[in-house]
Amino acid sequence: MSTDRVIISFPAAIVAFLELARRVLMALTGNPNFPEPWVGCSLAELGECVERLQRAVDEAKYHDSQKIKYRNQVKEETKQVLRKIANYVQLVAAGNIQALQSSGFSFQKERRTFHLGQLPFPELMLKHGERRGSIIAKARALPGAGSYEVQLTDKDPNIEANWAGYCNVKTCSKININDLVSGQNYWVRMRGIFSAGAGDWSTPVTIMSL
Repeated sequence: MSTDRVIISFPAAIVAFLELARRVLMALTGNPNFPEPWVGCSLAELGECVERLQRAVDEAKYHDSQKIKYRNQVKEETKQVLRKIANYVQLVAAGNIQALQSSGFSFQKERRTFHLGQLPFPELMLKHGERRGSIIAKARALPGAGSYEVQLTDKDPNIEANWAGYCNVKTCSKININDLVSGQNYWVRMRGIFSAGAGDWSTPVTIMSL
């Protein structure tokens, strides 16, 4: 049996990101699948972030460095709110495809893990990226893996609900993880996707974003 999960990764382009935030706000307003009040997040908080981000985007049009910095800060705050809402949506939907489709987020099928013997898992390594607020994850390729899934959390890695999907990639030799909060500790884990299903998660590795 397959399950559905929200893809909690966001466009890098500010205009596309703002469009996503507005779409989620509109889709979840009055949505009977996700009645408010919610736990740990709210539409009111997202609405405030969207308004602030729109103003910040408008003010940064003339390339003032301080206003661009503020815009990026507001984008990061909005992203954190969206992550909370996405995790809540996934929890409440409990695999209901129609509910997920109504949320405004994108979602994908997650293949069940089949242990035909023990599928291998990556040995993950992290290092700081060249850009501020970025890290690089890498591992040796796993024989038979068609792709790799990467998840991220800045909370307790022992709580499964804290993990959020970051990306799915074809190769694991160099994976750039961007737009992180400087001074924040992050945990990262990775697993291979095989024809028989998903392998086990790697041991989570932590690093502080610079």
